[in-house]
Amino acid sequence: MSDNALASSPRLKNVDVVKGFAALAIVILHAIVLQPGGTPDDVTSSPALDFLYSGLFLFFIFSGYFYRPNRSVADNIKRRLYQLVFVSSVCIIALSAIMWVYLILLGYDLGPSDLFDSLWLVIGGKTVFQDLSSAPTSLYTMSLSGYYFIQIMACAFVIFYPLANFAIKSNRNLLVTIAAMLVAGFVLVEIVHIKLPLQFHQAPLAAAFMFVGAFMKKIELLNYIETGWRTKRYWVICAVVTACAFALLVFIPPGHKYDLVYYGAYGGYSMLPFFITMILCGYTLMVLTNILVRIPGVKQVFGTIGKHSLAMLLFHVTFIKLLVIPFYHFDGTSAFPAMPLTSSVPAALIASAAIVILAELYPTIKAKLFKK
Repeated sequence: MSDNALASSPRLKNVDVVKGFAALAIVILHAIVLQPGGTPDDVTSSPALDFLYSGLFLFFIFSGYFYRPNRSVADNIKRRLYQLVFVSSVCIIALSAIMWVYLILLGYDLGPSDLFDSLWLVIGGKTVFQDLSSAPTSLYTMSLSGYYFIQIMACAFVIFYPLANFAIKSNRNLLVTIAAMLVAGFVLVEIVHIKLPLQFHQAPLAAAFMFVGAFMKKIELLNYIETGWRTKRYWVICAVVTACAFALLVFIPPGHKYDLVYYGAYGGYSMLPFFITMILCGYTLMVLTNILVRIPGVKQVFGTIGKHSLAMLLFHVTFIKLLVIPFYHFDGTSAFPAMPLTSSVPAALIASAAIVILAELYPTIKAKLFKK
């Protein structure tokens, strides 16, 4: 399972590399913090950590960058929602059922209600239409975490595609559209302040990032980041962007709790500086990636991981649990059992390697299984 649409241009191979860095970082972070009593607060926030966390929002920006204006709105939505909604829904059911059976075989006393409750929790459960602070978005009984991000992206596409052609016609249209998204996001988070189905309360902000990506495509910014590094102007721009990003990270820290609808210390009012900070940090991350790919092996390894970032997100929790539950007691209140770093980090790396290898082999296996 790959994101081949994002690798359509040979000049943009660094996109897969930065996605690979981000995906692996997410898997390792989840393995560390999604344990009993664990939250993202267990990892002390800092400008460096919050800067790296910004890689998460490049997935929204890249989605806008690779928007296909030659397709109809219905066709764009159909293609993307099939990939996100259908595939993730199948995984939610299948992986939860596999983990339920696995736990029973290991001697855990589980009944059908445990499976159904877990499935219900993944799509919001009893927290839908309740106060945002009551929404547990990262702890699932059976096997899943991170699916909130896919839900947000799917909802954002429903907003983005009907407005994309209008937004990219002019800079004025773009600014008006992004402003409307930020206002809508502010209203949903700060005023309405309830959890909507499929994380829709976060969709306008995600769509705003997509509109930025569509504008970046219009000016071929990613091409410039990859090819323009020999000029003085390139490094002056990078220095200014990085300095602004660092100032925002220090004085208006965004934190790393996007899954908990946290943008900073000022609630919904932090959404605008959060939005700007993530864009600036994302630019610097892309420049850093353009440097790192010159290290032998980096482009090959992380580029391959990046091609399968969706598979990483869908399967990493299940794979890690399959590895560690036989050795550590699982109490069902979190994604993983309590375990030391010496176990959680290696498990994350082994699970990531297994997912990428299987994803690479998937086309060959599929062709053989369905060979006429």
